[in-house]
Amino acid sequence: MNEFLKRAQALTDSMLKDRRWLHQHAEVGDDLPETSGYVMTRLREIGLEPREICPGGIVAHICGKKPGKTYLLRADMDALPMSEDNDLPFRSRTPNAHNCGHDIHTAMLLAAAQLLKEREDELQGCVKLMFQPNEEQFKGSLAMIRAGVLENPRVDACSAMHVMLDEEAPAIGWCGGYITWCMLQQGIPMEQLQVMEEGPVEGIVHVKEASVGKLLRGYQMMNRSTNIPQPGFLLVYGCSFNK
Repeated sequence: MNEFLKRAQALTDSMLKDRRWLHQHAEVGDDLPETSGYVMTRLREIGLEPREICPGGIVAHICGKKPGKTYLLRADMDALPMSEDNDLPFRSRTPNAHNCGHDIHTAMLLAAAQLLKEREDELQGCVKLMFQPNEEQFKGSLAMIRAGVLENPRVDACSAMHVMLDEEAPAIGWCGGYITWCMLQQGIPMEQLQVMEEGPVEGIVHVKEASVGKLLRGYQMMNRSTNIPQPGFLLVYGCSFNK
């Protein structure tokens, strides 16, 4: 068995402990005092010197003795503002819930930090650990970039992962090209949307001509600003009811 896999499996109990603590203390946005405090404590226990470079955003470095490039590993830490209704012994104790798996991502990156710190002398270059807040509101990564997460040392490449329910465990999925989403937001004033009720659940949405133009311009902007091998698409949501 690969020695790195063997060591990762040996860290299973540690990962479970971290994940379940984070799950119980779910926080949202970039206000993550308990989450970020726990992560920084764990990183110091591993032997690292973490820094909070923006609200809720944590960075730590593991650098080898040999010069080389810098590789960034990223995990998101924030939860969703929703309740958790189950009987799990580690269910959330807050009004929030880790229903998107960020508690798992954070626990996995803490385990990776442990493993890499143990092999630090073998590294050629530097591994930068990025613990990101506020992924759910699409703000945390930009805040960390503006705070300098990609500099000092300058990042040459980066990786992140997301847990999924698509395959039976253990499994890992990948593909060539783009694999996930980015967000382009175009707001439309709500007074420009009208819904006429047609029965108990269905409705007809009437969008003013100006709003249609905004939607089309948003789609054109997406096509001009991306180089995606697959066709792009536009997701539109939100409406108002006039009774």
